[in-house]
Amino acid sequence: MIRVQKYLVWFISAALVTAGVIYAIRSFNQTVPEVDKELAACLKSKTLKFYGTYSCTNCTQQKKILDGYLSSVLYIECTQNPVLCQKANVQRVPTWEFLDGSRHEGVLQLNDLFQRIGCVASTSPETIVEP
Repeated sequence: MIRVQKYLVWFISAALVTAGVIYAIRSFNQTVPEVDKELAACLKSKTLKFYGTYSCTNCTQQKKILDGYLSSVLYIECTQNPVLCQKANVQRVPTWEFLDGSRHEGVLQLNDLFQRIGCVASTSPETIVEP
C-alpha cells in the first residue's frame, strides 16, 4: 500500500512539473504585440482617459483591443479610484474622455479611436499624419 502511494505521489509530481514546463514554454513563446511607435506617441500626446473596472467584460475587451497601446492612455480603475470616477461623472464603463472634454461610452476599435483623435498612419508605417 505504501509503495502504491509513493508511485502515486511521484506520478502526480511529474505531471505537475510537466504541466508547469508546458505553461512556461507557451507563455514564453507568445508573440509581443507589434506596436507602431509613432501611433503610440501620437496616442499618448492626446492625453486620453480610459475609465473602467476589473469586473467589466467590455473593459476587458477594450484592453485586449488596445493591446500594446494600453500604456499610451491613462487607464483609471474605478474600483480602486471611485472618487476620480465620481468627479468625472462616469456613469458607465468603459468610458473614454478626450482632451477636448468630449466622451465616448462603450468599446472603441483601434481604427475608430485613432480617427477620432486624429492619429492616422500614412502609407509609410514610420509617418503619422495629424490633421
